[in-house]
Amino acid sequence: MQPVPQRQRAKRRAAAYVFQPKIEPGCRHGQNTRCEKAAKPPGDPKRKNIPAFHYMVAVAGGGDIPLVPYATFGTEALSRNVVAGLKERNACLMANHGQIALGPTPAAALELAQEVETLAAQYVRVLSLGEVHVLDAAEMRKVVKRFKSYGQEAQKG
Repeated sequence: MQPVPQRQRAKRRAAAYVFQPKIEPGCRHGQNTRCEKAAKPPGDPKRKNIPAFHYMVAVAGGGDIPLVPYATFGTEALSRNVVAGLKERNACLMANHGQIALGPTPAAALELAQEVETLAAQYVRVLSLGEVHVLDAAEMRKVVKRFKSYGQEAQKG
């Protein structure tokens, strides 16, 4: 049998850390994308999560899309950072890497990753206009709650 290349071992290690705290197994989709730009350049003191500038931010499972600190790819440190970012969310940005999104199926994980990418691009454009209006925590809790059943009736029909 061929030895597993280093890159595959690193991705498996990250996946093991990510899925270990999750009760139900699922699928993940990670990608290096332009969405990292939404979190500001490295070293910028304003570097932060993507806030609730749009109600659709709740698609990631909460009131923001977390940005986890940078760590070298394939390391345990990056894996731990991602686990922390996904503790209460289904997607997070990885500083200077891209993003990771979780879903019950590969298609769902990819769809969430595409939503995060779209939101990140929109956020970058909104930032260029100046001050960003952010929805408050109470409103985002309502949106997250509604997302749990959104579209369910249509799918039953």
